[in-house]
Amino acid sequence: YFRKDLRKKIFTKYLGLKLLPDIEFASKSVVIDGSNVAWEDTNADNKPKLENIFLAIDILKEYGFEDITVVADAALRYQIKEKTALDSASKEGKIKVLPARVDADGFILRYSAKSGSLILTNDLFKEYLEEYPWIEERRIPYSILDDELYLHPTFSKTLSK
Repeated sequence: YFRKDLRKKIFTKYLGLKLLPDIEFASKSVVIDGSNVAWEDTNADNKPKLENIFLAIDILKEYGFEDITVVADAALRYQIKEKTALDSASKEGKIKVLPARVDADGFILRYSAKSGSLILTNDLFKEYLEEYPWIEERRIPYSILDDELYLHPTFSKTLSK
């Protein structure tokens, strides 16, 4: 695999292909809705996949995000097949698993409000739009297809508070 800048040079200069412009983000900080991402592409047993979260982290790093926080609700631990791997990631500080009965969506939005982080999620947070009118300006929808994660930002490069 080549670095992103080398791939771009090979495609444009040597192969003569025109690439879509790179996606630029208004912040280098992002919070991942871990439960949402884990459930996006389920395994053969229709269970959420922990590897989706690590895939998201890797892709966000490729896009230049420097501050990546993963938040998951407590229920994920009982839904996911890789419980010990999730516990290890939580102990290592890679994933913050919230306590039982804590509203993960509300926490993610409060965290984003305080830190200015963008939010990787497919959740629309409709019940929170009145309290957090900037949701669509910070939400990064995504797709997982053939074990690849694709970002679909729908906002401009400026953030509201």
